[in-house]
Amino acid sequence: DGRLYYKNLDQVLDESKLKYIPMKEMIKNNKQRNTYPSRMLSAMAEFPMMEYFVKMKMYKFIYEFIEDGSFGNSSYSSDIVDRNAKKPWDALGITKSDFKKFVEMDGGIKELRVLKRTSLHNVDMTIEQIKEFVERGYDLAVISEMNLATPHKVLRYLRENEEIENVSVLYKDYLNMMREQGYTFERESEVFPRELVRKHDELVELRNKEKNKNRIKEALRDYPEIKERFRVYSSIYQFEANGYVICVPRDAADIVREGQVLHHCVGGNNYLSKHSRGESVILFLRKKDHP
Repeated sequence: DGRLYYKNLDQVLDESKLKYIPMKEMIKNNKQRNTYPSRMLSAMAEFPMMEYFVKMKMYKFIYEFIEDGSFGNSSYSSDIVDRNAKKPWDALGITKSDFKKFVEMDGGIKELRVLKRTSLHNVDMTIEQIKEFVERGYDLAVISEMNLATPHKVLRYLRENEEIENVSVLYKDYLNMMREQGYTFERESEVFPRELVRKHDELVELRNKEKNKNRIKEALRDYPEIKERFRVYSSIYQFEANGYVICVPRDAADIVREGQVLHHCVGGNNYLSKHSRGESVILFLRKKDHP
């Protein structure tokens, strides 16, 4: 890579398969960037549709494609530009109408990804909305939720909650958990909760409670021997001194709850199975007043 002497460029390219590539136009519009001319030539040669993109003055997209690592990574670059496509919109994997919108907004790779996602989920966003989405760095996954209301309402809600870190990710997570609870979003207050963080955290707590409840059911089903060992182990290990007491778990549920409350792995299957088989013994240390 290096500087390119361009005064005899037409003559040089005229003697090669790159003769129709508008390199002078590319160089003129490369003043604010550090794109190497050699990479421009390579991209133009590998992706013939680039010539059309230059003529359409799609410089932002072209330079981003060359600079951000897309070009040079065959699988990644092919995911962005189909080198075998015959039409420019097919080359980018978007509709003809979206292609016109893309050219009008002077879109880059991020804008292209938004357009692809809107097409996938049948969401109609204006140029201004796409630009706002990209500028604010919202997560692409939230586009699939815009049909719950309108892109305008979803973007307004995200904007009103912009003080929340990664608000679009949190919002998408909230909607997913609402579905898990059986909500169908018939009310606007379900789609746009007033206190997003609080509502999200309540759903997380509810999800964890249900998860813990199911885990206890599984443990009781899979390790019934623990309950049978309680009486034997109690006669051996139950002990009290200086205001403390050694407790023996009554069943698998006791052990699982211990792990859940103290946030450690004692409630895992490895510990449960060893206690169940008598290979090891799990005991709890408690204050006598609060066993």
